[in-house]
Amino acid sequence: MSKAIVFLALGFEEIEASTIIDVLRRGNVDVNVVGLNAKEVQGAHNIKFIPDTFIDEMILEGYDAVILPGGSPGYKNLKSNKKVLRIIREAFKNKKLIGAICAAPAVLAETGILKGKNCTIYPGMEIELKKGGGIPQNKWIVEDGNIITSQGPATALTFAIKLVEKLSGTQMAEQLREKTLTKLVLKQSSPELEVKTITAEHDADSAISIRNLTKKFDEITAVDGLILDIKKGELFSLLGPNGAGKSTTINILSGLLEPSNGTALIGGFDVTKNLDKIKSLIGLCPQKASVFNFLTGKENIELFGNLHSISKKELEQRTKKLLEKLELKEDSKRQVKGYSGGMLRKLNLIIALINDPQIAFLDEPTVGMDPRARRATWEFIRSLKKKDKTVILTTHYIEEAEALSDRVGIIDYGKLIALGSPLELMKKYKTKNLEEVFLKITGRRILEGI
Repeated sequence: MSKAIVFLALGFEEIEASTIIDVLRRGNVDVNVVGLNAKEVQGAHNIKFIPDTFIDEMILEGYDAVILPGGSPGYKNLKSNKKVLRIIREAFKNKKLIGAICAAPAVLAETGILKGKNCTIYPGMEIELKKGGGIPQNKWIVEDGNIITSQGPATALTFAIKLVEKLSGTQMAEQLREKTLTKLVLKQSSPELEVKTITAEHDADSAISIRNLTKKFDEITAVDGLILDIKKGELFSLLGPNGAGKSTTINILSGLLEPSNGTALIGGFDVTKNLDKIKSLIGLCPQKASVFNFLTGKENIELFGNLHSISKKELEQRTKKLLEKLELKEDSKRQVKGYSGGMLRKLNLIIALINDPQIAFLDEPTVGMDPRARRATWEFIRSLKKKDKTVILTTHYIEEAEALSDRVGIIDYGKLIALGSPLELMKKYKTKNLEEVFLKITGRRILEGI
């Protein structure tokens, strides 16, 4: 196994750094991190952390590559860090693989490290030539096996795949490329260089990106290193036996729980740092009804609508429309303490959607409903997809997931063990329905506990 050392104390863009680290690890590369501000990602990636006060040229012994994911804030830090620059010069001298992204390539050029090197330049994302000469920004530069590139999560992903190709071989790189990359036609903004079509990650398609998400309760690991992308406008079902980690995952994604390790991006915002922004994008229908029994159904809806600062007129219109669609108009005039289980689920669903969210988390939304009400709710959930909303559904009704879902993820003991459309999974496991798939790969029926 190849070993790579990543310098993060230089300033870095978190998404780019996380992308690089994740891909290298998937590509069978042992990754260690150096840097004072690397502690934030240490837990998220389960990586050994080395304070930069302990580093010198000797640190290169045993390592095959030096990676510099320095973002714009790191430009000044890297340029003034003589110790790190000295290590990089030594790495070049010893023909180690060098990987640099964002501002780092410009620093290597301006400090003379690349002087006399015969570099081949390939275009990257949105080309802009650096004023005053030097190397262009946002490019691939390949020299004697040493790779340098720049800027953005999409380029970072391609960059990391290239590093894997050099460190773990073409076959491993191709496997990763097939699993994680889609083709993009790049925009030409400089006539000096020819712009080609390369492979890159299409981040704009993802509503949710989950990276190494882990949640522990004392000695119990409820969610274990979950990695998953959910596309915008997708209706995605998360299935699993009782206690498999479904609700815990939903609670982390919606900000009700903090992860022990890892993170997730919701609409591009980190659940560990940007909850205020995330809450404006999402709606949550929790497993247990979150309502006030002494209020009527309509009063509950209006209360939560006011918490979202929805205008009075807009709130009235949304409330009327949702009550009619879910056939709760007459019952909304009564106090909630007299509601049946199915009526509570309908009310919970309306409250979750009253802010017209882009992303809806529906945790067991049809539990307690009679068959007719459940089928009507299915149609309502389908209507959300037609409005290009992203819906994440957890359910114990496998036929519900089979009927509604674009894709299904099956989770067991906190790990994602199967992923695909219902038809893909049935074909793969040679079964007649999704319930047989579930039974075949978990050895349990969905209602069995662990």
